[in-house]
Amino acid sequence: MQIGEDRTKRAAALLLAVGILGLPAAASATIIVSFEPPATTVPETSSFDVVLLAEVSGGDAIQSFGIDVIFDAAVLDATAVLVGAAFGVSDVDLATDGVVDITGFVTPPDLPATGSVTLATISFLAESIGTTSLGAAFPDFPVTDGFGLPFPPGGVVQPDAVVAGSVEVVPEPGAAALLLVGLGLMGAGLRRGAKAR
Repeated sequence: MQIGEDRTKRAAALLLAVGILGLPAAASATIIVSFEPPATTVPETSSFDVVLLAEVSGGDAIQSFGIDVIFDAAVLDATAVLVGAAFGVSDVDLATDGVVDITGFVTPPDLPATGSVTLATISFLAESIGTTSLGAAFPDFPVTDGFGLPFPPGGVVQPDAVVAGSVEVVPEPGAAALLLVGLGLMGAGLRRGAKAR
């Protein structure tokens, strides 16, 4: 029986080695997450949209994702999220100030998203004058791998790069013109008062 057990162990080891070596390598795919536009300037109190994109190359595809988009809540307020058309099942959480939590699943799962993929379009309201960066964090996403890659030992797949965005909120053009007119009238009034004395 010893010889049969040895053959079984060797066969199992061989199958395991072939299985491991036959897996697609996670490094073969490249996933870059970015914001479009990458930088924008908007007037205070205006609404605008930012698109969250993933560029997938190297023969891989996105089947699902989980992303937290991070920004300064003192400058912007996220008002709505439209998850990309490829993701038939989605969940969005806007409850935390400064964070938009977005999850999407491709439906049906046998049709993964490839190439340039719109993950979501986020609508913002410019609340106050200032500048904020737009960043992305990838929380532990236990349902499936975040970007269609084989699970690494830790179980979390991160994209190869995140290209941060930025938003600058400036005063409304009408407000600046009104301020200049007001200052001009005040100056004229002071000048007239000085001449009258």
